[in-house]
Amino acid sequence: MIKIQSSNINAVEYFPEKEQLDILFHSGEKYRYFEIPRGIYEMLLVAPSVGKFFDTYIKKAEYKFEKSVPKVSEDPVMKEFGDVIKLLEEKGLVNREQDESGNTRVVCNSKFLEMLKTLKVAE
Repeated sequence: MIKIQSSNINAVEYFPEKEQLDILFHSGEKYRYFEIPRGIYEMLLVAPSVGKFFDTYIKKAEYKFEKSVPKVSEDPVMKEFGDVIKLLEEKGLVNREQDESGNTRVVCNSKFLEMLKTLKVAE
């Protein structure tokens, strides 16, 4: 994936043989858009505002898309903090939960939250 300078979009990847565009948002959500011409992808990369270009020429153009649930290895949080989260899970301080959309979140238990408050990391 190519990292993007945008307040909304984190990275993009284009598959020219299939005309598919994957967009990873800073929220962690990942979408695959279909039948995206190469020219649209290339203009997205050089647009002064990637977010506005995406909204106008991809999202509002109503290209077909699907939301994908990232594999743990693709999840940006797990890539950066996976080892720490696994250790905290082993110690019983956090749990991973999945919502109805398939998004995973890490939830701290009350004991861990109290520890963080003591360290003045959380309030």
